[in-house]
Amino acid sequence: MKLEQIQKRIKQLEPLQELKLAGQQFVNQDFTTGTFIKCDLRGVNFNGANLQECSFVECDFSGSNLSNSNLKIATFYRCNLSRVSLSHAIATGVCFNECQLNEAQVQDVNLEHGNLISCDLTLSDFRHANLTKGGLIKCSFENCDLTQTTLNQTTFYIADLRRVIFGKLNANQCVFSQSNLAGKDLRDASLNYCQFMETNLQEINFSGSTLNNSNFKSANLLSARFSGVQARQTLWIEAQLKKADFSHAQLGQSVWVGAKARQGCFIKADLTEAVLQKADFSQCDFSAALLRYADLAYADLRHSNFKNADLLRATLRGARIEGALQLDRSQAAPDDAATLQAENWKPTTKNNQALNPFTKTERYAY
Repeated sequence: MKLEQIQKRIKQLEPLQELKLAGQQFVNQDFTTGTFIKCDLRGVNFNGANLQECSFVECDFSGSNLSNSNLKIATFYRCNLSRVSLSHAIATGVCFNECQLNEAQVQDVNLEHGNLISCDLTLSDFRHANLTKGGLIKCSFENCDLTQTTLNQTTFYIADLRRVIFGKLNANQCVFSQSNLAGKDLRDASLNYCQFMETNLQEINFSGSTLNNSNFKSANLLSARFSGVQARQTLWIEAQLKKADFSHAQLGQSVWVGAKARQGCFIKADLTEAVLQKADFSQCDFSAALLRYADLAYADLRHSNFKNADLLRATLRGARIEGALQLDRSQAAPDDAATLQAENWKPTTKNNQALNPFTKTERYAY
């Protein structure tokens, strides 16, 4: 089919089905709002073409050139885009759903607000691409290169990122929930305001990174390394942190309620005003740590080392301290007997509710 016929059918809102267009030259041509279904587009040159708001369903683009093209709000469903070149394309709001993008060249592409869902990104190159406010959901990232990619408010959901090439990662306000980054070396990364809820971060190396205001709730951080991190106002609620290293870390006003940090290292860590209630910090090393005004109520501190730790006005109410080494309570806040009694209060009879006049229901006749 000739170019003029294709463009005429698009203007008439006719879908283009099963066209054989392999190897065609469509440089700088306009296909705006076109619908292509099961078309053979292998090796087609779309350099500079306008494909804005186009819809592609089960099309084969393998080896095609989409460089410098306009792909704004275009949709690709179950398309083969292996070895395709998308470099310098404008693809804001684009959606790739269940597509093959293995070995794709996506350098310097603007993918702001774009979504990639259940796509194969094996060996794809996203260097210098812009993924701001984009979503990458359930994708395969085997040896995918994200070096110097702009990741701002980007979502990685249920993503295996263990073999991704990040370089020096700068990804503020990003979401990595339920993803896998186990064993990654992310030293000196910038990851402020990020979400790592239920993420596998076992044996990850965040040493020297900036993680302020990030959320690690229920994350797997076994044997993770956080030496020297800036992680103020972070959340570690119910996180698994056994043998994690937080030496020299800045952790002021962080929250650790219910965390499991047994055998962790907090040497010279700053935990000023941190909340460590009901957390397991047994057998930890808090040597020379700053715990000023920290709340360790009901924490398990058994057999932990507090040599030269600063516990000025720290709360130790109800904490388990059997076998704790050099725990100096002289500067800690005194236990409040009334608060302790209230926190440990339990009903004395099974009939308390029945005796409570505020729970008694009565019928009134009007």
